Amino acid sequence: MTKNSTNEFSSTRKKLFALQKRGFLFHGSSHKIAVLQLRQPVNFNIKKNKYLIHGKPCVAATPYADIAVFRAIVNKTNFPSRSKSYAATFGINSRTKKLNLKTTQRVIENLSNQHGYVHVVDKEKFSKRSIWEWRSSKIVKPLKVIKVSVRDLNRDAMKMIDYDFKIIKNYKK
Repeated sequence: MTKNSTNEFSSTRKKLFALQKRGFLFHGSSHKIAVLQLRQPVNFNIKKNKYLIHGKPCVAATPYADIAVFRAIVNKTNFPSRSKSYAATFGINSRTKKLNLKTTQRVIENLSNQHGYVHVVDKEKFSKRSIWEWRSSKIVKPLKVIKVSVRDLNRDAMKMIDYDFKIIKNYKK
């Protein structure tokens, strides 16, 4: 988690960063959820222009609070898909170990009052799938739920993409 380019760490970001250092996992959502249910993970396949199943139903979480904040704010609830206005991808570059948060210009231009929730969960209930993704095959009750807003986004890590997920430029505001 790095300093937000538009301001210092918010108190929320400081709290999330402290929890990240302690080894908790995070699940970002546009909604506050009492119990995280199993969901079917899917990935969008650009070549086939459709979503494809990605593993078994699970609860997904990440050790990176910035990814959870991005998912809590940049999603189809806060940015309903209308034509080619919404696309987003996120993760950690396996080669550089740097955070990758990417979305369209239309989303970036319309960041204003969106908010979401980061659900803090116990790592012991999950197994590691990749450097940035952990999964649980059982429902999970969050230890804590933290409301986040646009000001909690790590804008230094955000890149602007077109609808085909090609990078246009780094986003700095």
